[in-house]
Amino acid sequence: MIAGQELSVALSDISVDSSLQPRCDGVDGEHVEALIEAAETWPPITLALRGDAVVLVDGFHRFEAA
Repeated sequence: MIAGQELSVALSDISVDSSLQPRCDGVDGEHVEALIEAAETWPPITLALRGDAVVLVDGFHRFEAA
């Protein structure tokens, strides 16, 4: 969502800034694999605008699984 609106954005248009990843160990591969198996149950990822860039804020594992 950007400003409370749900949008469709191509994965290739999303910038990933690992400094925004709150987990100390980064993305957990096992969790990514589990998400792939249950893709239909994912909530939307959260995005923000930073200048002209669309930046991933929440949903790093879901983004990786996609």
